[in-house]
Amino acid sequence: MEHAREETQKLGEDESYHLAATRRGRNWNAATPLGVLHGLQTFLQLVEPTANGFVVPVFNINDQPRFGWPRVLIDVSRHFIPLTCFKRNLDGMAAVKMNVLHFHCPNDKASGSRASASQKLADGRIGGQYYTQSELREFLDTPHDRGIRVCPS
Repeated sequence: MEHAREETQKLGEDESYHLAATRRGRNWNAATPLGVLHGLQTFLQLVEPTANGFVVPVFNINDQPRFGWPRVLIDVSRHFIPLTCFKRNLDGMAAVKMNVLHFHCPNDKASGSRASASQKLADGRIGGQYYTQSELREFLDTPHDRGIRVCPS
């Protein structure tokens, strides 16, 4: 595929899309899979439930990110956050087309341990609670599937 998605999304990647709906049908164009993901989120936000089923209004939308890195920072160095909560946050980020998750890893001061932040992340230790290696691997696949970059800090 000419515009196949990179393994890691890159700054400046074309995330634009065009959506149009008339009484006769819908039209959807995007240059990359990220544009398709963002267009899908917009389309889902326009669908309205009615007593007779679902309705989509007539619209014409050309959209692209205003900023290259609309982002969220989640800090687990001081407070353990269950991965199910992370996944809900990722779903919310995808719904509003935020494309970068800054993942603040544990640090020495917060945990009282002498291990480095990368060592603690690798071991899964965060304030007495932990993420297993398999949970971390599964979690790190989730943002990519939603068009979100992960930037550990």
